[in-house]
Amino acid sequence: MADEVRNAVESARGKIEWLGRRPIEEAMRMIGEAVMLVFPSLAYETFGRSVIESFAKGTPVITSDRGASAELVDNGVTGFTFERGNARSLAERVTEMAGLAARMRSAARAEYLRRYTADQNYRDLMSIYQRVLDRRESTLKLPKPVEAA
Repeated sequence: MADEVRNAVESARGKIEWLGRRPIEEAMRMIGEAVMLVFPSLAYETFGRSVIESFAKGTPVITSDRGASAELVDNGVTGFTFERGNARSLAERVTEMAGLAARMRSAARAEYLRRYTADQNYRDLMSIYQRVLDRRESTLKLPKPVEAA
């Protein structure tokens, strides 16, 4: 979609700046400095890594209302969802967030710390493994044989 982006930048007369690819360190710094991250994906994402990276930096997210990214955002707390493909809905959410972004920054960071750090993911994974082992153990227990009289 590079051509479409170039055309949008040209027609916006200075209101849009296209940065292109950036090194991850620079991209993360920019996300942390942003008021909000707008993630208007049309695809049904399997996991919203960009949303989690944004939360890690304390940056609230506006994302389309379908896919995993929508499930990660708590509307009005860590960001907003908007109707996928609806520019007016997106614009309304951006306007709405402008006044709430400062409050949402701390909520986005708290959500990251609560659910997505490496330590928390390790604990969650170990919990899943333990439940599987417990379930396996309970299904493998055979009844004691009845002794003949």
